[in-house]
Amino acid sequence: MKRKAILIESSNLDRQQDLPGARADVESFRRFLRSDAGGDWYDDEIVILHKPSYQDLQRELDRASSCDYSFITFSGHGEHVQGKTVDETRVCLNEETDLAAHRLNPGNDKCTILIDACRNVVPERVTEQYARSAMLKFALNSGKTGHRRIFDLAVAKCEIGPVFLYSCNLNESAGENDNGGFFSTFMVSEAENWFERCNDSGNVYLSMRSAFNRASPATTRRQPQQHPQYEEGRRQNSFPFAVYVP
Repeated sequence: MKRKAILIESSNLDRQQDLPGARADVESFRRFLRSDAGGDWYDDEIVILHKPSYQDLQRELDRASSCDYSFITFSGHGEHVQGKTVDETRVCLNEETDLAAHRLNPGNDKCTILIDACRNVVPERVTEQYARSAMLKFALNSGKTGHRRIFDLAVAKCEIGPVFLYSCNLNESAGENDNGGFFSTFMVSEAENWFERCNDSGNVYLSMRSAFNRASPATTRRQPQQHPQYEEGRRQNSFPFAVYVP
């Protein structure tokens, strides 16, 4: 199975609060994906983008569009824009480009997009920056222990279509500290805890939905004003987030 992970952080933008936690997020996700629990991803399947240009991001999304499964994360500043012609969450890719969250969808059959950013609702406005960003277009291998194979099998049985995870609800801010965004940190730590508690009953995996259901209340306990959101449409099968092989 051909995989692609794009981990994006835009933590240090001019005239915006620095977000050291966003920088920690991408390293945390990379470490988790490379682990057995995360599915034993290969190094060359993971790319980290720091405050990328529109062109650099587009290049990676184009590469991901031909993959069997892609995993996209964004950590940084964001907002939700509402008006007569728009109702969407946007992320601050860099100082010049705001990007609609749905534009992070590379268009391949199966993908997960995780957004760890604020979603404060603001009135619609048309900016040159957004006008530019709106142009963005849209084998199994057993691995060393079998974790990679189980991850691939779990993805293969899922329906075509994207899954979106947001770190907070509309009009909420996404909390962080130097260790990472609260939501991203709990997604990884809850999956690692699940992996450590697995028994020898057989090959199993923790679904993206189940990982969210663990990380969401933990995030809200850490910051009561933050309520993560999960959008998967009408799918029956959830993508894997963590796997375990005895």
